[in-house]
Amino acid sequence: ANLTPLAVCSSPAALLALPATTGHRRCESWRSCAEGEPRVAVLVDWGAGALNVSLLSYAEAKGEGWRLGRSATCEEVGGLAVDRTIAALLASKLEIEMGGSGGVSGRSSGGFDGGVARALAVLRDDGTRRELLRNGKMLKHELWTCGAPGGGGMVCKLQLSDADGDFVVSVCLSEADAEDVLGAVWAAAEGTLRGLLRTSGVDTAVVRGGMAAGRDSIARLDGILHAVLGDCTIHRESEDGAADAGVACGAAVLAARALQPTALAESLGEAWREPVDALPQSIGVLEEGGAATTLFAPLSRPGHEERRLAFATRTEKQTISLVEGPEHAHVLSVEVEGTPRRRRRSLLDLLMLRPPPPPPPTQREVRVALLQSGVLEAEAEADGEEEQDSQKGGWHMLLLLLLLSASVLGAVQPMVAPSVATPAQE
Repeated sequence: ANLTPLAVCSSPAALLALPATTGHRRCESWRSCAEGEPRVAVLVDWGAGALNVSLLSYAEAKGEGWRLGRSATCEEVGGLAVDRTIAALLASKLEIEMGGSGGVSGRSSGGFDGGVARALAVLRDDGTRRELLRNGKMLKHELWTCGAPGGGGMVCKLQLSDADGDFVVSVCLSEADAEDVLGAVWAAAEGTLRGLLRTSGVDTAVVRGGMAAGRDSIARLDGILHAVLGDCTIHRESEDGAADAGVACGAAVLAARALQPTALAESLGEAWREPVDALPQSIGVLEEGGAATTLFAPLSRPGHEERRLAFATRTEKQTISLVEGPEHAHVLSVEVEGTPRRRRRSLLDLLMLRPPPPPPPTQREVRVALLQSGVLEAEAEADGEEEQDSQKGGWHMLLLLLLLSASVLGAVQPMVAPSVATPAQE
């Protein structure tokens, strides 16, 4: 949409009129979902007066293929880590391209042709590699497939771009090598990425993915990201982008509005509203038939809202599932203990003239709360009166039987006692 929110990655938040944050992290995203245009998602988080983009994720629909990318600036991942990664990739017989100002281009799918050989010769020079890393501003890691869902080849691509966005070095991997290299790429940057996230005050990364044709490949990427980033929340995006409905929200929109208000208005028009601390998708409770009843609408401002769910009791344990979005992704589960059947009156109750026990409740409630911090809580309400322990009633019955037995034996014993003859009777 001709917006450049990433151009302000290192600017102080005050210059962009972003809300100040203390003691916690804010993470919001901007997404373009216009019909016929590529969909782009940008993750932006800010805190402690600085704006950082820890990961850039985008999914682009192009014909029958899709592409999923992860990007970070070279300053963030560190020159040495990038250098080692590129050197390791170039040591393998992979497809290599070079472009940009003064670059050498070439491609190979088995052996190396003259252009790639020259590129290798250039990159083997320590001074040239350092110069490339010094001029390179963006390290981009991509995974893309082509073909119908479940088919097509997979290619992994590591790309180093200059300040103008032109690629300097682009290394492509075949399908056979992609999985191993994916692990190697992220393993090389793991320590540096962890340090970057800690320094930025970012404890949890949010990665957006999608496109049905590459779910298996995305699952492998998810595993790698979990290993690299620790507590990593994966958000799924519906293939048609219906969950977003063209709504632009988050820090990137604020940044774009501050820098390019005209371009923002022309590109998005009235299809966006002022961003708030928001639920990205609706939260609902899953019904037995598979449908979901909405509890909290998407993009609602958290303000300690509560909902109470009432449902008929059962004798067995129940599980109440809370889901989000149109795909009903699982969010939270609440286990509700079963309600025992009505207890019968015992003999002790009859002797003590106790009133009959109250009937078990016919309805239970689950409280679901959306706290002001954005945290979702859910718990089952406790019963008004706790059921008496059945074991306790059993002991009372046993004690009553013993007392009755003792009374009966005491009454019968004089009747059956042996008689003693007196001398006169003899």
